[in-house]
Amino acid sequence: IPPSEWHAAYLASSAHAEIRDNQRDESGGLPEFKSPKWGKQFLTFLARDWRTKTANRSYLLLNLLEAPVLSGVLALFLRFHVGDSSGYSFGNSENFPQFLFISVIVALFIGLSISAEEIIRDRAVLRWERFLHLNWHAYVLSKVVMMWGWSALSAITFVVVAAEVMEIRDGLIWMVVILFSLGAFANMLGLFLSNVLNSVKVIYISIPLLIIPQIIFGGAIVRFDRFNPVFLGSRSIPWVGEMMASRWGFEALAVEFGRDNAMDAAVVNVNDRIERAAWRRDFWYRAVEGLKNPSLQSSEWKRARAELASWGYELGSTSSPESIRSAYRDAARAAFVERDSLRLALPNLTTLEAQYRNESLRDWLMQTDRTVRFREIEEGILPMGTMIHQDPEFLPAPAGGIGFYQPKKMLGSLKLSTPAYNMFVLWGMTIVLGIFISFPSWTERIRARLWQ
Repeated sequence: IPPSEWHAAYLASSAHAEIRDNQRDESGGLPEFKSPKWGKQFLTFLARDWRTKTANRSYLLLNLLEAPVLSGVLALFLRFHVGDSSGYSFGNSENFPQFLFISVIVALFIGLSISAEEIIRDRAVLRWERFLHLNWHAYVLSKVVMMWGWSALSAITFVVVAAEVMEIRDGLIWMVVILFSLGAFANMLGLFLSNVLNSVKVIYISIPLLIIPQIIFGGAIVRFDRFNPVFLGSRSIPWVGEMMASRWGFEALAVEFGRDNAMDAAVVNVNDRIERAAWRRDFWYRAVEGLKNPSLQSSEWKRARAELASWGYELGSTSSPESIRSAYRDAARAAFVERDSLRLALPNLTTLEAQYRNESLRDWLMQTDRTVRFREIEEGILPMGTMIHQDPEFLPAPAGGIGFYQPKKMLGSLKLSTPAYNMFVLWGMTIVLGIFISFPSWTERIRARLWQ
C-alpha cells in the first residue's frame, strides 16, 4: 500500500478530526504561539541560571571562597611593618598601597572569570529556543543580575577579610563600592567576550591579554609621567591609561584612604593650604618667572591670585610677583599654626594615626622623592608630586586632568571628589559595554568580522 493511501486514511480518521477541532480557535484558524511576557521571561531565565549554578557544587564553592581566600592570602603576605616597637598597625603597614592595587586587579580578574563563559555556554540552548522568539534583553538582564550579585558578594567578603587581617577601620564602604564597580565592569566585559568570541579556549586566552594592560597602565607599577613622551604629550595621564578600569579604581581607593580617613579628614583643608603654598613659594614661582610667553605668565599670576583670594588673601590685579610669593609665605605659616592647634585638639592623636593614617600610602601619594617638582606644558605650570593636595580649579587644565591622585575633578562647572567621579566613570564604561551587548546585531557583526 503506497504512503499516499495511508495518509488519506489518516486524514479521514476520527483521531485526526479530533486533533484538528481542538487546534482551531473560534474564528476557525490555527492558534498562533505567543511568547511569555518580558517579566516572566526574565524570571524564568534567572531561575534557570540560579538552578544551574547551585546544582554545580564545585562552581558554587569556588565562587563563594575565591574572594575571601585570595583576600586572606594577600593580606597575610603583605602584612608587614618596619622599626616600630609597638608592633603592627594599619598606620605602619608598609605594603598597603600595593595591597590596594592588587585588590583592584583581583576584582577585575574575578569579575572576568565568572562571566566569560556565560553566553557561549548557553549558545546551543539559545539556538534551540530561537523559534520561540524570546526577548534577548530579558536573557541578558538575567545574566547581569546574577553576575552582579556574585560580584557584590565577592567585594563584601574580600573587604571583610582584608579589614580583619590588615586592621583597616575606615573607608570600608567606599572600598566595597569601588571593588563592586570594578567587578560589575569586568562582568560586562566578560559577557561581551562570551558573546563575540567563538570558543571557550579563545576566551581564556584573551583574559590575560585584558588583565596585563590593566596592571601596566593602572598607574601603580609605572608612574604615568614616566611613560614614553610620544604617548603622553602634554597630557598628565596617557590616553591608554584613561581606558583602563584599574586606573580609575586604584586612584579612587588611594585618594579615599589617603585623604578622607578619620585622622586626615579633620586637617585635610589645612594640609592642602600648606602643601600648595609651599609648592608655589619654592618651585612654581621661579618656573613662572622663567616663562617666555607673557600671556601664559599672566594666566599663571591670575590663577595664583584667585587661589590666594579663596584663602582670604585679596591681591589686586596689579600686584607684583614678589607680593604674590610673600602672600604664599604668609599663608603657609598661618596654615602650620592652624594645623598644630587642630592636631592638639584631637584626642589620642597617636592612636588615631596608628589606626587610620597609613604612612606608606601618604608617601606614595605625595611623591616627595622627585627631584623635579614642576612640569611646563602648553597650558602652564603643573606640580610634580603633592598632587593629592592640589585643586584643579587653580591649575592649568590639560587633557587627562591635572594629574594622578588629584583630590577633586571638574565635571563641567561641578567639582566632585575623585572617588565619586571615578565611580561614575567606571559605571559609564560598564553602561557602554551593556549597550553593545543589548544589541545582538552589533555583536554578531563584530563576531562575523573576527571569524569570517
